[in-house]
Amino acid sequence: MNNKLILAMMALMSISLHSFSNDYFLYIYTSDEKLKPSFRDNEISNDEALNKIFKDFGVTGYYKSFPNSKSDKLRNCYEIHLKGDIDSLENLLRRERWFERIERSDYYKPATCNNPFAVNDVLIVNHLEARHALNLLNAGCAWAITTGDRNIIVGVVDTEFDTTHIDMESTFAGTVGPQSINVYNHGTAVSSSVAMGTNNGIGLAGIGYNTRVRGFHVYGTTGSSGPAANIWAAVDAAYGDGRKIINVSWTGMASQTNINAINAMVSDGVVFTLAAGNDNLARYHSLYANIPGVINVSGVDSTNRHSGTYGATISQEYHANNAFVDVCALSVRVATCYPTGSGHITGYSTGTSVAAPQVAGVVALMRSVNPGLRPDSIEAILKRTGDLIADADSFPNFANGRVKRVNAYKAVKAAICAPSSTSATPKIYSKTLTAADKYEAIGSNIVNVSNTTVESGAKLAINACSQINITGPFTVQSGASLDVRIISP
Repeated sequence: MNNKLILAMMALMSISLHSFSNDYFLYIYTSDEKLKPSFRDNEISNDEALNKIFKDFGVTGYYKSFPNSKSDKLRNCYEIHLKGDIDSLENLLRRERWFERIERSDYYKPATCNNPFAVNDVLIVNHLEARHALNLLNAGCAWAITTGDRNIIVGVVDTEFDTTHIDMESTFAGTVGPQSINVYNHGTAVSSSVAMGTNNGIGLAGIGYNTRVRGFHVYGTTGSSGPAANIWAAVDAAYGDGRKIINVSWTGMASQTNINAINAMVSDGVVFTLAAGNDNLARYHSLYANIPGVINVSGVDSTNRHSGTYGATISQEYHANNAFVDVCALSVRVATCYPTGSGHITGYSTGTSVAAPQVAGVVALMRSVNPGLRPDSIEAILKRTGDLIADADSFPNFANGRVKRVNAYKAVKAAICAPSSTSATPKIYSKTLTAADKYEAIGSNIVNVSNTTVESGAKLAINACSQINITGPFTVQSGASLDVRIISP
């Protein structure tokens, strides 16, 4: 589809439309020595008329872009940075033919946002429990784009599930299979790593936010009374229940039959997040880990180092760091929910068992902005947008030494315009932004905007993949900023 930008603005008052100068700068090319930067000052040229223009537009920098280049062309390339209106400056320089060539470039910025989403969960706000997992995932910025969808329910294949937990009551969408007669922390802790009652004023916060989970009992479906259970009946039950995201925080190998089953489920749109294991010598899930859409997850500590997982478990080994690992998330001292009857309703869990479900929560956020996102696309986005772990080069066998930690914010942004197997529903936006409001970036394939007021001092950014429709009543007051753009996949 050709990109379209349709602006049908009605009842428009004193609108100011311009590009933000702190987003862009200009590359210019000139061989004229008079127009080149002065050796005395990097904010002026050797031409007084051009210097007056620079002063009028608040130019803060004018200098050679690539001083070490061996290219004749690039040796005549300079850049202009300014505080003023970049649109007007660029138009003036083009109209008056000051330079041989002019290009606009955007600034590369850290993967963060202007309006991270805050939460009021008491243990987080009062720093009674660490929020390292959320920080490493860049959760606040991801939530500024989407807080997930309650209709997306992640299947968790595990042991017990405390569906009455004070911080999980709104998150659990029931369980399947008889409850285990034994009380374990595992299933509840894993489920809370996907999502929990985020922003409910109590307890902790989970990356999936509004995402829900449904537990599929391993012991109940197999009849086993011990940990050496057959998980595949529960996996099949989750698939049969329609779960398109399934987390398995168990480790093991597989047979060809299991591989065939995984392939069939992934072909039907299922994404698997798997715990890669807490033993660096084992190659768990190796026979199907390379199926696109099967995401094998290992861990880092709160400083983004894999070396911090050494000795974190009884095995006294690093968490998995072999070539079958796809991505990492926090796996050491992750704040999770515990079953109510265990003596503590919250605590810390360690292991890739709680790293994998964090990734499942991120996948749920990605599908909340792009429901038809294919399993192979999801895995590719997570790998491409992740942040390199701090000591990646110390683990050469670890996904070729370049494994990344999942960044939910970058993954969700990339998911918005990624190819989809379903047609997107237009996103509708209606709101009044006050002077305290900055960017309210809207991401979708098509965005319809109406009943919106942007008050003086406020900034509204509207981003869409293919089309933006703005209709009245729509008001942008004098002194407000509106940034409307089609974003590329």
